[in-house]
Amino acid sequence: MSSQVNNSLNIIKMNKKEKLDPGVWVGLALIIVLCLCTSKCNAQRQTAHVDTIACHSECINKFTTTTTAKGTVKVYAVYNCKHNGISDLIPVSKTVWEYITLCKQNGIKPSLGIRLRNGQISSIIKYKPKYRVR
Repeated sequence: MSSQVNNSLNIIKMNKKEKLDPGVWVGLALIIVLCLCTSKCNAQRQTAHVDTIACHSECINKFTTTTTAKGTVKVYAVYNCKHNGISDLIPVSKTVWEYITLCKQNGIKPSLGIRLRNGQISSIIKYKPKYRVR
């Protein structure tokens, strides 16, 4: 019986001394490199690029409203600007529309901008210019 115990202990000691095959190490290294490459590619993806250009309030001809099937009212500005080459219906939020009408009632020129998302016109927004005091 003691010889069987000694044989089993020798087998366990031999299994602990065995090293991994070099092919296994190469395979693990390739898997790690592939994981790092794919994570780097995913990190470099960009979200939508948002940019703003100047909106001339004199180029807004009129506002038009439409009602969707759900009953919500959408406001669009008819915008014709020969300087920028833009002639389009541009969506306007309710708060911006109220701001524009309030400015017109008080005789003030509104500060507006056109938001571009990935090079496409998305909406008219309030634009707050930054002033430097010297």
